[in-house]
Amino acid sequence: MSDPVSITPRFRRSVRLDTDFASATAIDGFHCPASFQAAVTFMAAHIADTEQGAFTWTGPYGGGKSSLAVALACLFGAPKPIREKAASLFGEPVMTALKAALPYFPSRWDVLPLVTERRSIAVQLAELLDLSVSSS
Repeated sequence: MSDPVSITPRFRRSVRLDTDFASATAIDGFHCPASFQAAVTFMAAHIADTEQGAFTWTGPYGGGKSSLAVALACLFGAPKPIREKAASLFGEPVMTALKAALPYFPSRWDVLPLVTERRSIAVQLAELLDLSVSSS
């Protein structure tokens, strides 16, 4: 324990997909452990095998779920330099699995960074898409 541990300032607070997505520092200090790599590779294989892809991540508070979501969002929808940086963090086996499973990957996708609230999800999506929707 003689070596000091430093935590990247961005990770000293909770990560939020909507505010952290695609910023220049969104994935600074992100580490993709083997468990995250395995989860993403499993998801890619599932999509490739079944052409379906709805997933739920569960885990303890502070376990990195939101950080992984931000890193994946950057991998898919950030400007090219940030996508390339994210790709280097995930590693070649994960990138190979994603390329095999997903059409047009690794070109840029549209990512909708939505953190839901206690109101209509249709209204929240419309706001994110700059559309007008009746809240009834």
